Amino acid sequence: MIGETMIRMPVSPIWGTGDERLKVSTQLIVRRQAAQLAYSLSRYYIRKSDPIPQVILEWKAICQSDDEFDEIRNEWIILDSS
Repeated sequence: MIGETMIRMPVSPIWGTGDERLKVSTQLIVRRQAAQLAYSLSRYYIRKSDPIPQVILEWKAICQSDDEFDEIRNEWIILDSS
């Protein structure tokens, strides 16, 4: 899901067709939900005292990256503070 939901900025400053904007919107929704799931799974593994799988650690790194959309970054922050 990491690669499939990665948003690539267009070459042109204009975001293109409605289909392209819809695709980006859908990718953001899926990416945000994947970040939520990764956070929940990380908490599960921590509670069980099991090692956290690499893919979940990758999601954590994504959610802590300054290059990520705020909507995605905030998922880990918001959930971690609750």
